[in-house]
Amino acid sequence: MIRLILARIPQMVAVVLGVTIVAFFMVNILPGNILFVILGENYSKASAAAVTKQLNLNHPLLIRYFDWLGHAVRGDFGSSLVSHASVTSLMRTDALPTIELVIGGQLVALVLGVGLAVLSVGSRRAWVDRIGTGAGLFAASMPAFVLALLIVWVFSMHWHIVSPDGWSAPAHGWGKNLRDIALPAILLGIGVFPGHMRIFRAELYEQIEGEEYVTLARMKGVSTRRLIFRHLTRNSAFGLLTVTAVSTGTLIAGAVILENIFGIPGIGSLILQGVQTRDAPVVQGCITVVAVVIVILNLLSDVGYMLLDPRVRDATS
Repeated sequence: MIRLILARIPQMVAVVLGVTIVAFFMVNILPGNILFVILGENYSKASAAAVTKQLNLNHPLLIRYFDWLGHAVRGDFGSSLVSHASVTSLMRTDALPTIELVIGGQLVALVLGVGLAVLSVGSRRAWVDRIGTGAGLFAASMPAFVLALLIVWVFSMHWHIVSPDGWSAPAHGWGKNLRDIALPAILLGIGVFPGHMRIFRAELYEQIEGEEYVTLARMKGVSTRRLIFRHLTRNSAFGLLTVTAVSTGTLIAGAVILENIFGIPGIGSLILQGVQTRDAPVVQGCITVVAVVIVILNLLSDVGYMLLDPRVRDATS
């Protein structure tokens, strides 16, 4: 296991560096005038020159990147160009809503994906399998923001069944907090669960059709339901681990849209505000932290894969 982790570290560093390079240069070449955002419309040449020198905007882009990277590796992502607050403190304040939304969306995706896959395989009826596959196809084809807008308009604005609030602080009570975040989390998970279902369903079919222990268990009279819950789900979880880690990036991307639809003050809203105001430190810091989280999750999925499958553990030892 230690050898696997040590082998992954250079790859993780290379991925994060690549993400920071792309994010830094893309943000800094966006159209618009950051001096206008900071100083207002009628700024003077003297004030513009002072701000340009203070922010090192007169330095070449490559020099500015390495200067930012030197501070970032120490955990200092700078200060917002608009609010002048520390980027780290802004991310710390807005992290909880996004974490709740992504975890909730992932749980919904796992429940729907695994549940429909088990139902499709366990029933052994073609029409049940077609319904599950059709539901997955519909969810994959319907963008989350379209479904979110429809639900907010129909069930909140028109019928007043659900609250339009997407998040409330835990200080108001965890019950209200979870009730408010439930609808955005469900919408986020609906857009992701087809991938979970497709991978897990394929793994289950592969186990049923190609493994000798399944044939032996059936010869002993073990029912399909018991076979699935006692053996097949564990042995089919390898691909699910990988798709769960990979889908986290998709969930975060979807959270950017849903946070703005529901007015959730999370990392996604922070990134969008940073892009709109050309607040480069905020965007760079948020994207870097998201990239680090995703590569760590992928490493954990590899470790989990190795713990579940002794063959992989023996191959890497």
